[in-house]
Amino acid sequence: MERLYLAYYQAVSWYIFGFILFTEYIKRVGLTLSILFNVLIGGEMHQTFSSRNWERRRNKKTNLVWIIDFFFGDGHCMESWVKWQTKILKK
Repeated sequence: MERLYLAYYQAVSWYIFGFILFTEYIKRVGLTLSILFNVLIGGEMHQTFSSRNWERRRNKKTNLVWIIDFFFGDGHCMESWVKWQTKILKK
């Protein structure tokens, strides 16, 4: 009976570990697609579509911040812009 429990817990732990890896993979693919889309429409290299829209909002230009923040949570665009600025300043 103990072996059955051990096998069950081992299977569940591998399932959870695989789910976490898959989730991280999906996040990275999404980030890459966001950068690619931004570059294709004329944005800067290594800048996500979200950070570009926050920069456009700061410059009082037409932006989609309210739509992006609705789907990804309040402050998403600002946080991605801050991360992008931090990356630029390190160079």
